Amino acid sequence: MADVQKENGFTAIANEIFEAMQMYKLTLNEIKIIMCVWRYTYGFNRKSHQLSLGFFVKHTGLSRSRVNDSLKRLLECNVLIKVGQGNAKTSNVYAFNKNYETWTIEKYSTFTSMQNETSTQIGTSAQDGTSTSVQNGTGTSVQDGTKEIKDKDNIKEIQSQEVFDYYISKNIIQHKKFDSEMKRKTKAQIKKWGIEEIKIAIHNYSIVFHSEDYWFKTKYSLLDILRDKDIRQFGSEADPFFNFAKDKSKVVELKPSKPQKTREQIEHEKMLEEMGME
Repeated sequence: MADVQKENGFTAIANEIFEAMQMYKLTLNEIKIIMCVWRYTYGFNRKSHQLSLGFFVKHTGLSRSRVNDSLKRLLECNVLIKVGQGNAKTSNVYAFNKNYETWTIEKYSTFTSMQNETSTQIGTSAQDGTSTSVQNGTGTSVQDGTKEIKDKDNIKEIQSQEVFDYYISKNIIQHKKFDSEMKRKTKAQIKKWGIEEIKIAIHNYSIVFHSEDYWFKTKYSLLDILRDKDIRQFGSEADPFFNFAKDKSKVVELKPSKPQKTREQIEHEKMLEEMGME
């Protein structure tokens, strides 16, 4: 008998998402793909993750062609977002778009009629002709023109939130709110340095800060570690474990020749190894 206990691990999904899923005409294959994305993003307390076609095949039981078809439609309909483009050695990075009102998948008629009743009540108050201009064909072009912008905005939101959550997980300063200043700075630095470099800097700083082997004990907020000079001194091109060591003679021989890897990078390499991609 399976020993299914929440204490053994769980994936936190908002009830509103489950309710929204009932509204849309998703196929069984698409639902399996979505659940796989949930498991390996939200299930690991992250917003996005690298997932290959082979990984989806292994964890859904679907054929490669069915995975490919389902992924394509979910991306086109804005249910999933491709956060990062893969290459010969790495997989695409996917995230679930929880803003279901931006999905373009057809709804079941029951929910469509309810929405139409609401929109009709709102629309009747506007009789100056502006409401009809959205229905004469120009509305479609506006939607098409703004979809790409919305996708980019969603990616920025997901990545900035991922950096914030990653910082909080390091138990340095428990910011109560991801405020507008933090979001603005985080997005700007992601654009400049890349999300992985920022996470490496946070990871390396947290080790130096928490360990008794290092003398640097200045408590950095998220805004502090996002400064250019601190990304440089804790990033992949630096060697903070040597530079901030109390006794450098103990770490000279252990000085890493490569940047320290984050937990997510190690997990991803293990995943690729399991799939025979390394």
